[in-house]
Amino acid sequence: KAAFDEALRRPIGSDPLKSRVKPDDRVAIAISDITRATPNERIIPWLLREIGHVPRKNVVILNGTGTHRANTPEELAGMLGREVMSAYEVVNHDAFAPETLSDLGRTPDGIPVRICRRWTEATFRITTGFIEPHFFAGFSGGPKGVVPGLPGIETILRLHDAAASGNPKSTWAVLDGNPLQQAIRASAALSPPHFMAN
Repeated sequence: KAAFDEALRRPIGSDPLKSRVKPDDRVAIAISDITRATPNERIIPWLLREIGHVPRKNVVILNGTGTHRANTPEELAGMLGREVMSAYEVVNHDAFAPETLSDLGRTPDGIPVRICRRWTEATFRITTGFIEPHFFAGFSGGPKGVVPGLPGIETILRLHDAAASGNPKSTWAVLDGNPLQQAIRASAALSPPHFMAN
C-alpha cells in the first residue's frame, strides 16, 4: 500500500492524482476483468481513498471485458470487495451493445473506434492494470486498459486481425514498429486516460 500510495502521490510524468481530480469531476476508472491477475481488490480501494474528495455518485468503475463475458456480481465482489461494490457503481463493458458506445471516428490507419460512452463522457479517466510481456501487443497495460478493454467489437476485431497479429514485429516485448501496439495507442488516443496506475 505504501508503494502504491507513493506512486499516486509522486507519479511519473504527472502531478499527483489527488491534485488533478476535482470534486465535481465525473470519474471513470477502467479495471481489468477477471481473466487478468491485476490485484484490483487491493489497488482499487486504495485509489478510491486517494480521490475520496470526489462524491461516490460521480465515480463509475468500468470492468474492461473486451470480448469476454460479463463478470457475475459474485466475481466482481471478489475482484473489488463488497465495500466497493456497495458504495460505487460498477459496470461490465459490453462490446456487443452499440447503444452503450461513442463513435469516435477512425484512426489514421482507418480503424473504426467506438468506445464505452461512460468512459468517453467522463471528465477524468483513470486506467489500472499491470504490465507484462504480451505475445503480440508487445506488452500489456497502459493504453490496453482503454483498447481493447472498452471498445466495440468492430474495433477489437480490427486490432486482432491476421495482418496485425501476424506481423513479425507483433511479438513479445516489442513496442517500436509493432503495428498492433501502434493501433492500440492510436485508438486509445481518441479518448485517452488522464492518469494510469499500472
